Amino acid sequence: MRLAGIDAPPMDEPKGREAYRFVLNRLAKIGFVMVKTDKIDIYGRYVGHIFYASKNLSKDKIFSSGRYLNQELVDRSLAKIF
Repeated sequence: MRLAGIDAPPMDEPKGREAYRFVLNRLAKIGFVMVKTDKIDIYGRYVGHIFYASKNLSKDKIFSSGRYLNQELVDRSLAKIF
């Protein structure tokens, strides 16, 4: 999966590894993740928006009250908006 609207450095660069670790740390402890996708890129990967909540929220509330992983990567300077 490719995260929609952002571009992170390659995995062989320090910032790319840092972004990877950030995503793993964020999602490893989460029991439920919502993925919103509506297209596939030229490499056959889904392009998606990932939402999650660290507390128990209904599926409906994750979009409105949960966390948005794509934006968190940008906010931490681990990815750029394109």
